[in-house]
Amino acid sequence: MKQLLTMWIRRFRTMVRYRLLFLTSVPIIITLLVLIALTMYWTVMYTWQNALKNVRADLAVAHHSMELLQKEQRMRLTALSESYDFQYLLRNDEAKLSEWVRQQASRYDLDFVVLRPASALGEFSKANRHLLMLGEEQTFFQQLDEMALENLNSNLPARAQIPLLSEGETESKGLVSRSLIPVFNEQNNLQWIVDGGMLLNSSTSLVDRIRDLVYAADTLPEGSIGTVTLFMDDIRVSTNVPLDSEQLNGRAIGTRVSDEVKQAVLHKGQTWVDRAYVYDDWYVSAYEPLHDHDGQIIGMLYTGYLE
Repeated sequence: MKQLLTMWIRRFRTMVRYRLLFLTSVPIIITLLVLIALTMYWTVMYTWQNALKNVRADLAVAHHSMELLQKEQRMRLTALSESYDFQYLLRNDEAKLSEWVRQQASRYDLDFVVLRPASALGEFSKANRHLLMLGEEQTFFQQLDEMALENLNSNLPARAQIPLLSEGETESKGLVSRSLIPVFNEQNNLQWIVDGGMLLNSSTSLVDRIRDLVYAADTLPEGSIGTVTLFMDDIRVSTNVPLDSEQLNGRAIGTRVSDEVKQAVLHKGQTWVDRAYVYDDWYVSAYEPLHDHDGQIIGMLYTGYLE
């Protein structure tokens, strides 16, 4: 009987000990778990917010890089209008000047160069006419139909054709980067307009140069890639986004942006920064509207990298 009583007393003490241990340990364990969860949450949130800030900064760099490249295009046309041959023909043989200017496109790395008389001023928009009359050079993006492309260069309509992937249709309009350089006579009257630029449909030079400026070597995590895209409306017309993000094959030209981005950027004119499904994979992405010379939204500029 005494042994049984002793055993029960020992068991009771053991149970009380474990209960006390349990009661004191549970709050500590719960606190540790909460701290771990909070640490993970804030780490992920900080990392994600930092990624969004980075891609927003990338978009700003791409925007300014694009402006610099367009300025370079304008400077090439200015150099053409100030060249010895141009000035000689302007003063001595204007009949040959227009044809000579057309032949200079490839020499100045342009897709078209056209010399227009001052009498053609009405063909341009009010904003263009105002700047030309003030003697100001200008560069802008513009969306042109087949006839307008034909008037600039007979080769452009065929080059502008973009098959829309998975739709069985072809986009025939073209997105161009266009510069206008006014030329005045000795009486300070507008005499000629040098009209030149680049067709961006299926072009790689502009977006690849911007990508190389934005995403220099060793600036992204291993396995990620930086990408830049120019959209005409919601269609990728110039991009280095691959058709296969794993194999990094091809270019996703002729594909469309997601409806969510389309609504925010094209319809509402907002800058959109978030994760986005870009053709076949998730990217940390930033989009901004692309405006023409009249301030109308005609497309988008995008930068992003594989998530």
